[in-house]
Amino acid sequence: MNSNVFKCAADFPREEPASAMTEEATNAAADTQDATPCLPGFEQLREAAESAPTGPAAADGSAPRPAASRQSADEAAQIYLDWDKMSAHIDTMFTLAYIRHSINTEDEFYDKEIEFLDENMPHLQELSVGMMKVMLESPFRPQLEERFGALMFRNAEIQLKTFDPAIIPDMQEENKLTTEYAKLLASAQIDFQGEKRTLAQMTPFK
Repeated sequence: MNSNVFKCAADFPREEPASAMTEEATNAAADTQDATPCLPGFEQLREAAESAPTGPAAADGSAPRPAASRQSADEAAQIYLDWDKMSAHIDTMFTLAYIRHSINTEDEFYDKEIEFLDENMPHLQELSVGMMKVMLESPFRPQLEERFGALMFRNAEIQLKTFDPAIIPDMQEENKLTTEYAKLLASAQIDFQGEKRTLAQMTPFK
């Protein structure tokens, strides 16, 4: 995967032809034309989640403490804020890729972006659930609830009950079918008043 953190095609406008793009933009876009074209930084997020649940072993040799309880409520809060910042950036990347793909579902570049997202966003949800589990189990939960609000923790408890890694393949298949359906709708051509129109172009005639 591209090692340039948080650089992918969705960072750069596609309205201009490739020849008009800066060298940095061209290189970054070119780097994304592989099996995992979008979300460089996904691995960084995975590493953050996988390193968060365990801290150094306790002095008595007992099991490692959760990272969210290593030192203080402030450190636990900062761990969450760092995670949230990375996660929010990926959500933004997803939204940009989705919008640009919906504008032109025949754009091969964004087709690959969405394909990657459909496959990997369920894994991202698994990481998110793991991170929230750490927060829920933190001994600093009362201080964290005071800082972030109790609602976030209630929602996290519900999320833990409604997610299981076993459903990831089903989520991936659902994403794939949703994308295929969107492309099918976009490809519709209707003969109307002597012209071929898409479903979107038929809207004014409703």
